[in-house]
Amino acid sequence: MNNASAAAQQVVQVAQTVEHQTMLMVLGITGLLALAVMVVPLATRLRLPFTVMLAAIGVLI
Repeated sequence: MNNASAAAQQVVQVAQTVEHQTMLMVLGITGLLALAVMVVPLATRLRLPFTVMLAAIGVLI
């Protein structure tokens, strides 16, 4: 019974780690998409071509 309990705890720990990694990946992709959306107004305001701003953001990342 003790081995089963330890195995169950390991499974829970692995599941929590996978959930955490998935959450970070989703937040990262969401952040990059939000940044890409914000580049267009910023490029317009600075009177630079969109591709130049996109390249500058890419270099900064």
